[in-house]
Amino acid sequence: MNDSNESDDSNRGRGHGSVRGSIVVVAKCPIPGKSKTRLIPLMGEEGSVRMAKAMLSDVLKTIDGCAELDSVRKILLYAPGTDEGLKRMQTLVAELGLVTEAEPGCESTGGGKESWNLLAMASSPSDLKSHVLGTKLEDALVRVRALDRQLRPPNGVVFLGMDAPILPLNDIVEGLERAAGETAAATLCPALDGGYAMLCVPGSADPARTFSSVCWSHPMTGMSQIKALTDRGIPTVVGKAVRDIDEAGDVEELCRLLQKESRAPDSPPHGSDRRTKNLEEPGKWSSRCTAGDNGVSSSHPVCHYTRRALVEAGLVAEHETGGSLDE
Repeated sequence: MNDSNESDDSNRGRGHGSVRGSIVVVAKCPIPGKSKTRLIPLMGEEGSVRMAKAMLSDVLKTIDGCAELDSVRKILLYAPGTDEGLKRMQTLVAELGLVTEAEPGCESTGGGKESWNLLAMASSPSDLKSHVLGTKLEDALVRVRALDRQLRPPNGVVFLGMDAPILPLNDIVEGLERAAGETAAATLCPALDGGYAMLCVPGSADPARTFSSVCWSHPMTGMSQIKALTDRGIPTVVGKAVRDIDEAGDVEELCRLLQKESRAPDSPPHGSDRRTKNLEEPGKWSSRCTAGDNGVSSSHPVCHYTRRALVEAGLVAEHETGGSLDE
């Protein structure tokens, strides 16, 4: 197991759209009474579903706005994998102005890999925290790999959740580079609750064995995932710690961080190296920036939709969010 604070030669000379691979955003359809239910005491039923939709929107738009990821296949793995689920996700991505395909591999009018693929999660049960999550991720990895069947070895695949609107962009880009390198290493960004917010697996990772021994919904989920990989000879780099938004306390902490950011003059965008001074606060900013000014950025403002949801819930004042949220 390695530490990603070490400099990586693969960062040098990186160009826009130069990274290859796939990003799979794992998401449950925002549905009242079923989404972010632990936030209902703080935000109400409508507020909690609005928060879920906002965080997913920020994740999708941040990835879509990252130039380094232009050539990466982008997949939204949605649950429930039903016609209703498809319609809900089609509506959401259309509202965001994203180009989509119905299923990976279908004909597209939107530019191939730059468009988003909507992929139904393996059916029933739809609970993303159930004991069958490993089986669902295995199925998704097999299906994504099938799209790269001409490649030997296959490119790396990133799995992202929808609960962390501030993404570790550098670790995502470096993870895909690392997965395609000679060592074919995995990269994992742990969540502060013991799970993980991002996992990039190389082409050498066996789908049937990558997730089979992971302890889901457990304080040791992240560690058990690392062990599952290293037990199979796949070196694993640990990236930046990320804060998932699951509990009322997580929302309150996010509000404090966003309010603190709004008071900082000339607040920089995603991935700016001027955020390195804040890296002692895990999960605060969008990416870890490496030596040599290789910070990865996105054109999408940090937490744009999430801020709006917090304002509408009355948890932060609009003047504390860094300006108008309708810009």
